[in-house]
Amino acid sequence: MQLYRKVKAVLGTGVTDFIQNLRLSKARDLLLDESLTITDVAYETGFSSLSYFSTSFKARYQLSPSEFRALQLAPPN
Repeated sequence: MQLYRKVKAVLGTGVTDFIQNLRLSKARDLLLDESLTITDVAYETGFSSLSYFSTSFKARYQLSPSEFRALQLAPPN
């Protein structure tokens, strides 16, 4: 319990939220690699459920993983 209080004091967020944010940040980077499917990215970042990954990603970035990939990999005009 002490560890969780210290982490929250230092990071301003709980341990679970901090780890989730790290995983989603890594997923964001991996989505830029076209050779990986969205399912591969989800499993690579530790999500066992594709729907939970998509829901979590959308809650954090306001875009689904496929929308994010499409916007980032679209050719510039």
